[in-house]
Amino acid sequence: MNFASTILRRAGVCACLALLAFTAAATAAETLEVILVQAANDGASDPALQAYLPLLAKSGFQSYRTVVRKAVPLQAGDVVLAQGFKATLGQAEGRRVPVTIARGEANLIRTTVNFSPGHPVVLGTYDGDGDAKLIVVLVLPKQP
Repeated sequence: MNFASTILRRAGVCACLALLAFTAAATAAETLEVILVQAANDGASDPALQAYLPLLAKSGFQSYRTVVRKAVPLQAGDVVLAQGFKATLGQAEGRRVPVTIARGEANLIRTTVNFSPGHPVVLGTYDGDGDAKLIVVLVLPKQP
């Protein structure tokens, strides 16, 4: 084996390793949190929602409790929440994703979200079981 072929082979191995590292980083960055929050006018807020309280407060309630929180890949598919709620993610174009929130067979909202890491998106306040008010929050977490 000559010197040139050794260099080319090592360069090829380095390129493959760099591609694998880039792919792993891109995959890790594409996890979406889907949070179903119960809003009320009494009681304490869930400490796990602390980062989102300024945004949630715009809904006019005083306290917020996590009903369910799921981390899912940022790709097309259904995310089953609670109380019959479901978030359906469409085919993403980068971080621009069609989203439908449904309860049972009824679509409550259909929109497209352009996600920005660390910036939560509220997709409405809905009637839950009993007198509960539920808020759907989507978050593309910041990567370290």
